[in-house]
Amino acid sequence: MTDIPLINPLADESGMRLRPVEAAHAPGIFALVDADRERLSRRLPWVQSCRTPSDTVGFVADSVLRRNRDEGGDGSGDWAIEVPQEAGPTVVGVIGLHDTRLSQHRTAIGYWISSTFAERGYATRAARLVTTHCLDRGLHRIEINVAIDNHPSRAIAERLGFALEGVARCAEWIDGRAIDHAVYALVRPTPDE
Repeated sequence: MTDIPLINPLADESGMRLRPVEAAHAPGIFALVDADRERLSRRLPWVQSCRTPSDTVGFVADSVLRRNRDEGGDGSGDWAIEVPQEAGPTVVGVIGLHDTRLSQHRTAIGYWISSTFAERGYATRAARLVTTHCLDRGLHRIEINVAIDNHPSRAIAERLGFALEGVARCAEWIDGRAIDHAVYALVRPTPDE
């Protein structure tokens, strides 16, 4: 496993950029969440606790701590997904690494896109960038865990070649309901395979 940080700027040929979240992103991220609260809260348990701009500042601070391995972080963290618009780059969502275990060469990807920018391929392209980046950094297992009835998000995992490994029952609680997750993984063969 290389010592190159996992969370650094990424970009694709379309001009979409993934920038490590920082304090300057907090107001824009909060505005996206607040404007799309009802839809996002059906899928993401943290939306209920993101009630004020300062809650988003806390999210950013946590992400910065997680990515700083010199300060005890696990190397994970989050990127703001920025796309080119006439008025300049616009944040349309967030993608991040979770449950990262560098010693085990594994991580999980989570993402969300504002409904204003949904169904334009941004989440798929961002997940592809992050997957390639993680594989290039020496990770061998990348997971995407998604509610079993979240067909658009499941389609992203499938488009990227992740294999459905099974269902994790009661993997998450949202609004007092147990949510089962479809567990997808992309596993790079080890040298002895």
